[in-house]
Amino acid sequence: MPWSILKLRNFLTSLVNVNEQIRNCQHSLTQLNIKSTNTKPEQKQRYNPGGTSALSTIKDNQNTSKITITKRRPCVFCNQDHWDSDCVNYTTLNARLSRLKVLKKCTICLRDSHKGQNCNVKKQCFYCKSSHNSALCNKRNSLSLNNTMSQRNEEHERIRPSKRKDCSTSLYNSTLTTRSKQTKETLLLCKKIKVFNPSQPQLQQNTLALFDIGSQLSFISKKLSRQLKLTETESQIMRIAPFGMKEPKSCPTARIQLNVLTTGSEIIPLQANIIDYLTNELQVVETSNELQIQNLTNYWKKPDVLIGADYFFKFIKLREIRELKSGHMLVQSKVGLMIAGNGDIKKLCKNELYPKEVVYSTNVNISTELEKFWKLETIGIQESPQDDDDDQALKHFKRTIIKQGGRYQNLINRLQHNSNLHSYHQILMDQLHSGIIEEVPPKDEVGVIHYLPHHEVLTPSKSTTKLRIVYDASAHHKGFKSLNEVLYRGPVMLPDLVGVILRYRMMKIVITADIEKAFLQLELQNEERNCTRFLWLDDIDKELTNENIKCYRFKRVPFGIISSPFLLAATLNYHLENHGSELAWEIRKNLYVDNVIISANGTEEALYKYERTKEIFAEASMNIREFLSNDEEFNERIAECDLSQTNQENFLGLKWNHERDIIRVTLKPWIGKSLTKRTILQFIASQYDPLGLLVPIMIKLKLFIQHLWKENIPWDQSLNKQDEQQWINLIKEWPTNIIELPRFIMETSQLTEFHIFTDASKVAYSAAIYILNHGYQNTYSNSFLIYAKSRIAPIKGMSIPRLELLSVLIGVRAAQFVLKQLNLENNQVTLWTDSKCVLYWIQNYTKLLPRFIQNRIEEIRKSNFELNYIPSDQNPADIATKGVSPLKLQNCKQWWKGPRWLELKKSEWPKVAIQETMNLQKQLL
Repeated sequence: MPWSILKLRNFLTSLVNVNEQIRNCQHSLTQLNIKSTNTKPEQKQRYNPGGTSALSTIKDNQNTSKITITKRRPCVFCNQDHWDSDCVNYTTLNARLSRLKVLKKCTICLRDSHKGQNCNVKKQCFYCKSSHNSALCNKRNSLSLNNTMSQRNEEHERIRPSKRKDCSTSLYNSTLTTRSKQTKETLLLCKKIKVFNPSQPQLQQNTLALFDIGSQLSFISKKLSRQLKLTETESQIMRIAPFGMKEPKSCPTARIQLNVLTTGSEIIPLQANIIDYLTNELQVVETSNELQIQNLTNYWKKPDVLIGADYFFKFIKLREIRELKSGHMLVQSKVGLMIAGNGDIKKLCKNELYPKEVVYSTNVNISTELEKFWKLETIGIQESPQDDDDDQALKHFKRTIIKQGGRYQNLINRLQHNSNLHSYHQILMDQLHSGIIEEVPPKDEVGVIHYLPHHEVLTPSKSTTKLRIVYDASAHHKGFKSLNEVLYRGPVMLPDLVGVILRYRMMKIVITADIEKAFLQLELQNEERNCTRFLWLDDIDKELTNENIKCYRFKRVPFGIISSPFLLAATLNYHLENHGSELAWEIRKNLYVDNVIISANGTEEALYKYERTKEIFAEASMNIREFLSNDEEFNERIAECDLSQTNQENFLGLKWNHERDIIRVTLKPWIGKSLTKRTILQFIASQYDPLGLLVPIMIKLKLFIQHLWKENIPWDQSLNKQDEQQWINLIKEWPTNIIELPRFIMETSQLTEFHIFTDASKVAYSAAIYILNHGYQNTYSNSFLIYAKSRIAPIKGMSIPRLELLSVLIGVRAAQFVLKQLNLENNQVTLWTDSKCVLYWIQNYTKLLPRFIQNRIEEIRKSNFELNYIPSDQNPADIATKGVSPLKLQNCKQWWKGPRWLELKKSEWPKVAIQETMNLQKQLL
């Protein structure tokens, strides 16, 4: 076979990897052998076996237990599961040094709390033997830079052999990382069980137990023992000899008493030894208590209880075992069915779960989210990936919905100080008398028991509910999950917010309303109520004592639970779908959480829909109220109790004056916080602009954030003088009121067109969409900006023609989105750009273009929009790309109305635009 430089590099890289692993294997075994005699602190192991390692415990009798070798730490640069020197996210020496600087880690030992010049660690590079960390070796990097990702994956999947006997065990463990291609897995006997404190039965936990006949003793983790507040006895030192070692290791332990509740409600007491760490995460296949083994799911979890041979046979029935098609064994026990043994996971489970060694998860952080400002992958109008949990939640909802009968100390001090304590108490008493909450019956321990913290939210501007009680289901103790973390969120079933607002602006007569206490109209089933318990005073005039506390729980779905929005939306959709009327369909389409909008063409139609809407929601035992319309006759003729009395009119965040039927476009003021990257980003995110009307203002602020990002400025570090002055210049003219716009912008009897204008610069690209209404026989025309979109150019840089192409692409996608939301997909659409190059690309079908360009051109062509050229000085999108101050935008007619000639007859449009487009077409022909 002929050799090449690339193959030679790959071979050398593979050889270096093998040598590195052998060296670490020898080091690991050396550390294991000297553990019992060496007084130095234990060294961190780099390898992690895939299963548990058998141990023998040296006590009065030779008892057995389980431990595992410590799991290696993730990559210091990207926190993923590979070696530091193999990081593919930070491949160059400069990139890695910059990353360490951001993380404030030492460049020699890669640890926190000091810098390289102060490091006392003696490090020798594995590759070049110099005094630096191996991950920061220039020679190593030059060897591996040309390797492709697929080649790296092949290296990780290849089993690396070795002739040395003294490290064969570690090599075997390391080859477990190649199981990503295997489907056969050996499962241990694991089951979720319910355990509780014998002396305090209310202290209970659902936890994972490992049933291990190879262990003579039973064990419990120290974490679970603390959670259950178990009483420790017989404290002693137990000596444990790991498998393959002659010398035992000392381990402090104590005995506890623990009760296990079986599926038949039998209580099995057991005594167990406390140990800091039982084992690594184990693969578990969850089964129901029915003999229907289908749609199973598997997951990884650490057990907190190990039930050894001393109690094993009190739970397991060895005679009642049968083999499954996958090859695994189905074992019956007093705590439910378990699946164990070796078999094909794909045949057993509905979800293909990769082995634990190659699975990792990352927390979404603010830095990642911020990058979406300029990432190319997020230029679409809407991205809505579906989670598997969403399907599960929806199926569970449809299976369980039932229609019935048409139907703490700091907090108290604060409420007393604000004179709101009596109001707070009165709300709870009203809810008690209305059947929204109830006192917890004595000895009711059904289901999961959980207590919700609660606090007040004040909204003085509201005419109905000025004080609202909010329950914090995201609160949790350290080391425990919150209620929201263990509940299904459910799929997002709300209509698109921008779509609702667009339709709102197209309604001649608009009626807004909301559902009274919407979330509190959904009843909880009895077995689920105990997870919504909360505490309150029995007598608010007495001091807070144990005797003055009452325990309540919800009978209805409380606001603040993560699944509440889904449950409300799913229930309303279910009710409106089953109603089947045309009005019910209209309500469902324009129902956002508990906000309703209805359209009408006249007062009588509006009154009819008002009455029918009240009836539709009454059938679900819901009251719809707070009606308000731009039709004053309608407002005068409906029942006074249904009319909104608020002084500050607001619809989905928009400031609406119903008497003049206008929308006020506003900005939130800068309140003079400390100047940091975090406070500036918070300020930008607080500006509410769903339709993109303020894009020319916001683009400059986003560019400033990108500048801070490029400078690697920490989130909470104060800005330097230069950046501080630049920010002050950006917001020194910052009016809160920008402009007043008509809400209603489309007559149904008119001929309507849509015009898209696109533009790009080296720093940003944008698109603006205008609706153009023509009067009867074209006697007049009027245009309005209805939607705009902009994005910052990628940090890495891109040519102006390519950015112009992206601006056309987001213009096409935005227009398709608007037309779909308004159900006007057959209307005429014209797209204008000032890039002749892009027009040439789109209209040239003969020349093969680069793949990046060709893919986007093909998507643009599929839209069948008419394409025209427009000079830059007449292009309103140019304003969004360059950005302007708020004061200039207030009076910028070109932005709010489009080019001044757009409202003229087509015969009066400037010749240059039409002529340039015709000339380009002739050139192509």
